[in-house]
Amino acid sequence: MSEQALLNLENADFKVTISTLGAELQSIYNKRYDFDYLWDDAGRGYWSRHAPLLFPFIGRSNQDSYLLNGQTYSMTQHGFIRDQIFTVSEIDVEHAILKFTATAETRTKYPFDFDFVVRYSLTKTGLVTTFEVTNNSTAPMPFALGSHPGFNVVGDLSDYMLTVESATEPVRLKQFGIKPTPFRDGQIKPLTASIGARIPLNHKLLDDGLIILANTDLTSIKLDSSSTTRSVKLSLTDFPYVAIWSPENKKAPFVCVEPFAGLPDEYGQPGDMFDKLGNTILDSGDNKEFKYTLTLA
Repeated sequence: MSEQALLNLENADFKVTISTLGAELQSIYNKRYDFDYLWDDAGRGYWSRHAPLLFPFIGRSNQDSYLLNGQTYSMTQHGFIRDQIFTVSEIDVEHAILKFTATAETRTKYPFDFDFVVRYSLTKTGLVTTFEVTNNSTAPMPFALGSHPGFNVVGDLSDYMLTVESATEPVRLKQFGIKPTPFRDGQIKPLTASIGARIPLNHKLLDDGLIILANTDLTSIKLDSSSTTRSVKLSLTDFPYVAIWSPENKKAPFVCVEPFAGLPDEYGQPGDMFDKLGNTILDSGDNKEFKYTLTLA
């Protein structure tokens, strides 16, 4: 296995650092404000990651396993892609392309041949992330894909708010029932903490575990604060779900806003991957692209 390396992208406004381990963003630094949008634990003991990628599973699997065509396979939380070393296919000042191809080891957990490509492109207003998944197997391939960025909170989380844009008006936000954390309980219920298209944030709201919005027609979600002019907006067109998380009962100074194309397991017994709600099923030889844009103010 190749060793981990760090890549840097830079333009007049931002500097971005990416690790080849998991193709994970490490930093998104705004030069004008001398501010890093991404969380860095720096030994504080809250959460050691920055923005891991989730594939081919999101969340934990029942009994850390799943079924595929009647056979049981093991699967760790959030899948395995975040722990793989990617090769750098292309890099210049403002963009990078990283690639991971299935190995004999990954096929013991997930019996498919695939390519997983991540493209990062800096713009004047932020960062565009594009994923491309290719099924090189002879059979259809089910998977979930997610991004799990943690954004720094300056001051108190209660100063912050999330605001969604939706293709449907008026916005009535719903959430998947989560019980026991981090599994779904099979229910969908109103998000009573929301006020129309807005979700006022606080630690108490997130101390019971993650919130996954069940609205599939959201087009963007924006994180901003009454105590700063800085904000982060994520486009959601290719991601039908979005999760909100901060470490439970820790009052951590960051919040994760996570585009999901897929969902955690419903609590119970290991289920068949082809039947799992939210999964993409990619035919043999096909590929699919997922893209989201971070607009950073």
